[in-house]
Amino acid sequence: MHKLTIDWSQIHSSEQFWNFVCREGKEPEWHGRNLDALNDSWVTGDINQTGPPYEFHFQNCASIDDSIEDLAEAVMQIARNSVDENGGTCSAT
Repeated sequence: MHKLTIDWSQIHSSEQFWNFVCREGKEPEWHGRNLDALNDSWVTGDINQTGPPYEFHFQNCASIDDSIEDLAEAVMQIARNSVDENGGTCSAT
């Protein structure tokens, strides 16, 4: 199971988020940088090299920048959906 840790205190823009998650998730070059594509990777699967299932760790949730608050909420919901569908774990601190 691939462990994916997202430290929200280190992410200050949607571009930083997508750069991080595509790199850490080993997404293919053609992978979209949007929530539908992330859902396809994390929930549907068979797109990237690492999963599902995943071990998601969201850290410093109280430090989420206002500018990406909606994105962060949607990302964490997709992670929960992934766990519901494929197993794995999801924690947030």
